[in-house]
Amino acid sequence: MPRIIAFRNILIHGYDLVDNAQVWKVIRGQLPSLCDQVAALLREAEDAT
Repeated sequence: MPRIIAFRNILIHGYDLVDNAQVWKVIRGQLPSLCDQVAALLREAEDAT
């Protein structure tokens, strides 16, 4: 999670430093996995209630 927050902060506050190719690489390579992990966490939270 800290890496996600750091990446978001760079995108929001350091937009002049952003390498669009690197952002696209992260989106294509890591976003699907992140979505799966978030979905699993949401299911766990729902089951706990």
